[in-house]
Amino acid sequence: LYTVSAVVGENKMTRDDKTLAIPLGYDCDKIWGYTSKVDCHKEFAIDTAKFHKQFSLVNIEFANLIHDFEGLEFYVKSGTAGLDLTDLRPAEGEFSYLLNLDKNHCGTVCLPRQKQGSRSLVVEILKGGVIIETLPLWSWIEEVGYDWFSPNLNDINISIDYSISWVTIKVEGWKDSEKKIFII
Repeated sequence: LYTVSAVVGENKMTRDDKTLAIPLGYDCDKIWGYTSKVDCHKEFAIDTAKFHKQFSLVNIEFANLIHDFEGLEFYVKSGTAGLDLTDLRPAEGEFSYLLNLDKNHCGTVCLPRQKQGSRSLVVEILKGGVIIETLPLWSWIEEVGYDWFSPNLNDINISIDYSISWVTIKVEGWKDSEKKIFII
């Protein structure tokens, strides 16, 4: 059996023999991928590629932040910075993306598939280059039961409301997925 794999949607990401990597400072490209084991011992071998969504668009809203928004920077960070081209598993590496917030204090980041159980997915809030708060995205996403190994990754909406100390998470495409989590 031979491994057959293919990806589409590459733009900013870089490729070597085994990995499709996200350059530091960028988010993930909208990658669709396929991998399979194919019996190539006969004269002909045919395989039909069925591509699956390898990224999640994560929309984050910051409501009633206790800090003045002026001069704040919001970095989404992770220990996953791409994918292994042979089996589409998450590839380790430093991921750091400056979240650009709109006038409603909302921003979107395109994340690659993460390692299940990894605690590295966070938002670091900086002022003057100093971290003033770290938000555990991994914990909140894990609490709603999100499956990073689903064939097609769903998009996620996160609303962080500091005035009532709640985080609301909703996974797109999941019925009754909205969950409120108390934060301190």
